[in-house]
Amino acid sequence: MSRKGTVVFPSAEGHGLSLRKSLQRLVHCRRSQGVPIGSASGWARAAAYVSRLLDGESMDFLTVVIRAREIGLSIDQDTSTSMIMRAADEVSGSMFTVSAVQVGSDIGLLRDERTAIGDRRMRHIDACDELNKERQKRLKRESEARRRARKGAMPRNEAAAKQRPWEAMGCSRATYYRQRQMRQIRGPVSLKEERQRHETVSLPGERHETVSYGRVKYGSLS
Repeated sequence: MSRKGTVVFPSAEGHGLSLRKSLQRLVHCRRSQGVPIGSASGWARAAAYVSRLLDGESMDFLTVVIRAREIGLSIDQDTSTSMIMRAADEVSGSMFTVSAVQVGSDIGLLRDERTAIGDRRMRHIDACDELNKERQKRLKRESEARRRARKGAMPRNEAAAKQRPWEAMGCSRATYYRQRQMRQIRGPVSLKEERQRHETVSLPGERHETVSYGRVKYGSLS
């Protein structure tokens, strides 16, 4: 049985296979980058988690050693027999439970590592430097960005910049929309021409006209 963000033992073979694969990926990633594998006691507990999931009530010191080697750990270099024995005793309880946060804390999984390997592939292990809620928000933003890209939409940061084109033109918002409306009515017009057309022209004996926002207002005769 499983709850959101929590793995419950026993009877979770599927979770055990997935967790073992995730740990294998992390070990391979760290070795390929030449960084330390992490806490020896933490990895001993991680191997015990896998053994509890896959071996159930029959788990013991030997099954934990086997699972540790399957993950890619060296018993002499990455952990020790005493640590494995202690971890096996801690995890062997029939009602033992462990959360994704606990696993991530034990092995020191970082957000960058989790993202590089794949958030879906590492779904049963939380990063110790990123809260679950923060990760859910980040994944939602990334999913939304991919959905918009498939539809041909521009990224939101670029869209936000295009929402204020008057700033790039060095004019006010009102002037920008006046210019745009003038272009739609009279064709392309420069800022200088647009200002000249907004000046009131009054001749003796004639009515004067003022152009404003594309409308013509007629005044009284002089």
